[in-house]
Amino acid sequence: MLKQKTRWKNHLLVTVLILGLLVSGKVYLGKAAQETPGKYALAISNEVTMGKIYDHDMKLIGKGVDNETEIFEKEYAESFSNLIGPDIWTSLKSSYTVRGMAADYLYGLKQDRLKELNPFTRNVGNDIQLSLEGDLTNFIYSLLTKNAYTDSAVLVLNYKTGEILAAVSLPAFDLNDEGNLNLKDGLLSDDRADNKVFKSSLMLGSTMKPLLYAALLEIDPSLEHLNYQCVKGNHMFQGVQVQCDSNVYHGSLSTMKEGLRISCNGYALAAASAVPQKQLLEKLKRFGFDNSFSFSQSLTYSDSTYYGAKADAGDKVRAAIGAGNCRGSLLSLGISYSAIFNKGVAPAPKILLSVRERGKSEFIPTKDDRSMRMCSGETAEKVVEMMAGVTENGTGKRLDMSDQGYRIASKTGTAEETDRVTNTLWCVAGVTEVESRESYLVITCIDHAKPEWTSSQEACGAAREILEYLLLKEGGK
Repeated sequence: MLKQKTRWKNHLLVTVLILGLLVSGKVYLGKAAQETPGKYALAISNEVTMGKIYDHDMKLIGKGVDNETEIFEKEYAESFSNLIGPDIWTSLKSSYTVRGMAADYLYGLKQDRLKELNPFTRNVGNDIQLSLEGDLTNFIYSLLTKNAYTDSAVLVLNYKTGEILAAVSLPAFDLNDEGNLNLKDGLLSDDRADNKVFKSSLMLGSTMKPLLYAALLEIDPSLEHLNYQCVKGNHMFQGVQVQCDSNVYHGSLSTMKEGLRISCNGYALAAASAVPQKQLLEKLKRFGFDNSFSFSQSLTYSDSTYYGAKADAGDKVRAAIGAGNCRGSLLSLGISYSAIFNKGVAPAPKILLSVRERGKSEFIPTKDDRSMRMCSGETAEKVVEMMAGVTENGTGKRLDMSDQGYRIASKTGTAEETDRVTNTLWCVAGVTEVESRESYLVITCIDHAKPEWTSSQEACGAAREILEYLLLKEGGK
């Protein structure tokens, strides 16, 4: 009898020790996940089932099935692909993707393991709600695909709140078939997995001009009425010859608004030459050029350059017209233009709206990040008026929606690529004089565009269709 009791006690002791080790290990891993960045956190995340991802309207985008399987709704599997991002092991928890930037929530890295002492319970991450609109994303994806814009991107955001409503990029892939992505040494090596809205730094072309004019007006407001003669023989700047598009001469120009309306390169260069270069560079830093900003949702803003550290004399001159080394991403451009449309203040960009903790029914809104003042409200309003002139009687005519009750301010841009055959086409368009729900900013970019394509036709055409979808089909006036 004594031996049976002793054997029973020994079994109980072993069982308790095993359970203790399992619980301790689970608690330790949970704490380590919160405290340890990098590959160790990734290793822990591999033991957790991904939480659910919802769009702005609480439509399910995707969810984890088990520790190794994640499935996505078929209708969103391509349009959201390089935004949600591939498996975080292959992308090393990239801050440019939803799965990367929200990994702490989606894979439970911030969960308190002390509250979950059952060692046999499968770990499930938290659910998240995105600012992105699924139907809008699908509409834009179909629009780009239909027009064969095979290397393109579109950003739509609310310039008053900073909420990113769409960030679509082609080429893309199928989230439910990631096995087709190219890997090198186990890591991603595939352009389809890169979302251009965040990752691509492209030559800005004439979309640089409104930001340049805002910086110049901050230095000297009288430059709004700068006189310039756009004539043959008056296009030499610091020893660099620069022509207007198609070698056209615009004649006598007496205001920035007129210079922007016809996108005169000479006017922009003359204006940039009218102030000390050091002062101009300092003001442009406030718009993120050759500067770095970071935000709580892992979004970084460090890819905008005016003329860069290794610029030659020609690069330094051509930066004023968005050429040379003057570059930025759609996100960086979107943040800068948010300030222009929002009276000089850029709200922090936001993708993650709210989070629901495991076992809870309520979604908790994420904390708002800081906003940034980039210029005065007076300067911003002047630049918006200039851009409205581009729509009313300039290169952005396709965006005129005045007959439908909306006033659109815009700017087009074309940058010749290094192959001297294809171009990067841009269009920036914002709705002015609106309620908060209609404060849309749309940026379209077509990279490696065919020579016969133009920004006015292709990039503005796409922006027009997106604005019509937002304002007329989605409950506008």
